[in-house]
Amino acid sequence: VIIIGAGWAGLAAARTYVTINPEIDLTILDDDTSVGGVWSKSRLYPGLIADSANGLFEFSDETMVTEKQPKYKLIPGSQIQSYLWQYAKKWDLTRRIQSDSKVVKAERIGREGSYEGWRLFTAKGDVLECSKLIVASGLYSKPYTPDIPGKETFEGLVLHSKELGVSHQKLATSDVKSVIVVGGRKSAIEAANICFAAKKHVHWIVRPSNIGVPFVVSDPDMKPNLMSANQARIFSVWSPSIFNTDGFWYRFLHSGRSAVGNRVYGGFWRLMSWAITKDVGYEKSANGKMVKPGEPNVFRTLGSTSLLQKGSNTFLDELHSGKYVTVHRAGLRSMTSKGALLDNDEVLEADAVVFCTGWRPSTDYFGDQDASDLGLPVNPETEDPEVAKYWAQLLEEADQEMVKIFPHMAEGPRPEFVKDATQFRMYREILSPKLLAQEDRSIAFAGFVSSSQTAFNAEIMALWVVAWLEGLMPKSNLPTESMMDKDVARTIAWMERRYRSGGRAPEIVFESQSYFDALVADLGLEVNRKKKGFLGSLKEWVVPYMPGDYAGIIEEYMRGVKE
Repeated sequence: VIIIGAGWAGLAAARTYVTINPEIDLTILDDDTSVGGVWSKSRLYPGLIADSANGLFEFSDETMVTEKQPKYKLIPGSQIQSYLWQYAKKWDLTRRIQSDSKVVKAERIGREGSYEGWRLFTAKGDVLECSKLIVASGLYSKPYTPDIPGKETFEGLVLHSKELGVSHQKLATSDVKSVIVVGGRKSAIEAANICFAAKKHVHWIVRPSNIGVPFVVSDPDMKPNLMSANQARIFSVWSPSIFNTDGFWYRFLHSGRSAVGNRVYGGFWRLMSWAITKDVGYEKSANGKMVKPGEPNVFRTLGSTSLLQKGSNTFLDELHSGKYVTVHRAGLRSMTSKGALLDNDEVLEADAVVFCTGWRPSTDYFGDQDASDLGLPVNPETEDPEVAKYWAQLLEEADQEMVKIFPHMAEGPRPEFVKDATQFRMYREILSPKLLAQEDRSIAFAGFVSSSQTAFNAEIMALWVVAWLEGLMPKSNLPTESMMDKDVARTIAWMERRYRSGGRAPEIVFESQSYFDALVADLGLEVNRKKKGFLGSLKEWVVPYMPGDYAGIIEEYMRGVKE
């Protein structure tokens, strides 16, 4: 077995595999020099913290909560990196990791109909073969920098946010007086914070849109804790989930059939919008007004929201004071030797540029045909016309179905998909319906969904993946290929409407618990983990789900298999 990636998903997959099959010959390939993925040592920089609270961002069998690091407090990046390293050592994974091994090509071994596994080629020239391949390189490992005319003529420092870990000191040198930061999400805010700490002036470029820069301010000391409350079923029912379209709460809040439910639903999201944005104070300053979302309802901006945790930085203070930051709501037209030209004809001078412009799929080492068969994004120009037509029809039908199932999501225009790539088309975000239907047990994907519970998401996906690859999950547990295709299309259409993601990457935030329920049910395990004892039913609804509620799930699954 080869696993590509040594972040949350890769380590969880490795731990699961060696637990289920202790005799397995397993190798982990990673292109970095330490474990952690986005939390590797090379990607740590001052001010980097998790978008989660201590106790929620961990595996089910190993907690980060200690007397010195209490529950629900901030989690610095260095703490996560150390945690993942200790986890790898605990499960004897470190000896299996080949660092600095970037995969540049992956191809099948054998011929169609008689494939025998996968052959991988690394940038160092190594060639490795395996009968089972788990791809866990994730959504955030390949940086995307837009092709800006004149970029090669700029005489200053050019970075992508991925490089802040190894290059943030360069922004603090005396040669750098001002920095252009491009982008309107979390990494842009953290890049700006690095510059503020070094007393550098930031030109913050945020392209014009109705989204603006939506912030959510969370107080770790607030009771109940906002992020933990999101893991309680009574809270998560307020968000429409494609994984839960039945029962009282769906009919009352999301079906559109209850006038009272419609008013309650609208009132909840207005209250939420006020509660989590009141401390932002967009109206306090000219800068604040410039980034204020045109859409006041956080329900519609969650896919673009940046979390600010009280006590983690002074970004909002700096934004409103304007001493070290100037906001520009414009696009970047071109770059010059001394700075940049915006599409509103404004000319900026700067000594450095940091592109916080997102990511592209890290799976470009597969050929076009394999990528299409696997359900990965491909260039639309290379896609088979019949396949493209089939999925275009499925997605159109799925979108029409979504607005019937969730009428509230019909409000506002339908977001457009990105034009340079197709969507991820994987059932449960793990493998394409085509290969599942063919019972291809040579490959699966783990961690290719952005979730509010990254760690446990990696854990439960890993168990699903290993169960499939090892033949422990029978094909009869799955729907037919056509039904899985429709399920994938429905999930894409829901994500598009819910998170306005444009299909760039799978995203599940408020609805994580219902997604976990679906995976757990597929494995034939108990979904309601708290429903024990006299108050079990009450706890199931009002007490937040923690990773520890799933402790021992691998052993539980194996007991079921043996029985």
